[in-house]
Amino acid sequence: MAEGQPKRRRWNSDRYPKMVTVRVTTDEHSEIVRLAGHARLSTSRLLVSALLDRRLPTLKDSPPPSAETREELLLLLFQLRKVGVNLNQLAYRTNRARLLGRFPPPRRKVDEVAAAVEGLVRVIRNKL
Repeated sequence: MAEGQPKRRRWNSDRYPKMVTVRVTTDEHSEIVRLAGHARLSTSRLLVSALLDRRLPTLKDSPPPSAETREELLLLLFQLRKVGVNLNQLAYRTNRARLLGRFPPPRRKVDEVAAAVEGLVRVIRNKL
């Protein structure tokens, strides 16, 4: 391809080599997009699934999260990973202490981390 010319997008041509064009009204399009959002599928995958399976895929109670909510969820996921690292460190120290005949970390530390995990999971569930 010559320099300066834009690259052509391949639109899943390896996985889905054939294309079907369907004309719909504005209202039909809006409804298809809404249903696809609730099913967490693309519009084309929703239509293929509905046609070939002869039923709609399971729809979620809510549409996918907005960009702002997605950012909040990513931040919460980051925090959950950090707490998971702490939990793994406590598990490692507990197992190592047991093998070496030493005292494991205090129970209150384990309880603190467990409470942090429960709190983060509760917040994440409320966001979804």
